[in-house]
Amino acid sequence: MSYLGPFTGQYREPMLAEWLAQSAACGIALSENYSLVQTLGDPVEIRKWGISGLPSDQVSIDNAIFTTKSKSVPMLIDPQFQGNSWLKKMFKSSSTQKFVATKVRQSDNSRSKAGAFQTILENAVRFGHVLLLEDMSEEIDPSVDQVVSKATYLENGATKIVLGTRAFDFDSDFKLFLTTKMANPHFLPEVSIKLAVINFTVTFDGLDEQLLAEVVQNLEPQVEALRD
Repeated sequence: MSYLGPFTGQYREPMLAEWLAQSAACGIALSENYSLVQTLGDPVEIRKWGISGLPSDQVSIDNAIFTTKSKSVPMLIDPQFQGNSWLKKMFKSSSTQKFVATKVRQSDNSRSKAGAFQTILENAVRFGHVLLLEDMSEEIDPSVDQVVSKATYLENGATKIVLGTRAFDFDSDFKLFLTTKMANPHFLPEVSIKLAVINFTVTFDGLDEQLLAEVVQNLEPQVEALRD
């Protein structure tokens, strides 16, 4: 959860294998066939992710677990927009929470645009919306730093957060997701420590798995039906 997210699948597998081998050598109890899906995954939830457009390869499913289970705000490295598209479809279909997708800084960088974004952020925090911030840079904008840092406090039994110069109620249902289309961003340590960096970049191995799933779905629909 903490360390594998920034890497693609080809690096995750040997790292995990080394950790498991060292754990066994130290006498630490572990599953014979360890899998993140078996540990933290829910088959019904994973199927819903697939319906919302999440590719069915193992790395994508692991990424979705990282994204939904992490206590830190997720930052998706997503040059092919697979993670972005999945989040939009998943939350737009939800009837329980309002979903808003926007960008921190508009191209003209006007004061009115900045004010509009601040209003969107404040409403999302106060009313428990799901907020997706797209096209993030390598730095966290000061306007969202308090939210990313989860700098909340209690006042008269209510959870509060300061945005700009004013304090607002902080709804526990509020969710924040960040995505960047940069293929190889370099986050400074003080930025990385606040985020759960998750690499959604499609590799050749991942594409191979995705294509195989499409072939099975089209040529052997009964196999896909059995899996469902």
